[in-house]
Amino acid sequence: MATAEVVCVGSELLSGRVDTHTSFLARRLAEASVRLARSTAVPDELSAVRDAVAAAASRADVVLVCGGLGPTFDDITREAAAAILGRRLYHSKTCEQILGFNFKLKKLPPNIKDQCLLVEGAKPLENSNGTAVGQKGV
Repeated sequence: MATAEVVCVGSELLSGRVDTHTSFLARRLAEASVRLARSTAVPDELSAVRDAVAAAASRADVVLVCGGLGPTFDDITREAAAAILGRRLYHSKTCEQILGFNFKLKKLPPNIKDQCLLVEGAKPLENSNGTAVGQKGV
């Protein structure tokens, strides 16, 4: 059976806020016959995210990273993933068009535009609940 690890990014998760991501992902993984072997919460720090994801990748078949993709200055998950993989970040015009359409904006503010940065080789995952674009296949 394949194994997975979840890395939840967000300093708020280490200060008492409840992590609801892991239980949701554990159920979905079980439905796909993937065993969740570990879940880790890390602060919004590049080195912490990079180290946790690299460690998870060395142990598991699948690594899911949640959090750290939003519009605030401390959302650094994209940068950490690119650093681990030795890939660059690029701006996706498609993501920009989707966000512009979804939020009826002709021009995206810089913090929202940053959410259109994808890790080279990743496919975007549209988010119908917010502005953060997910990425898969990295």
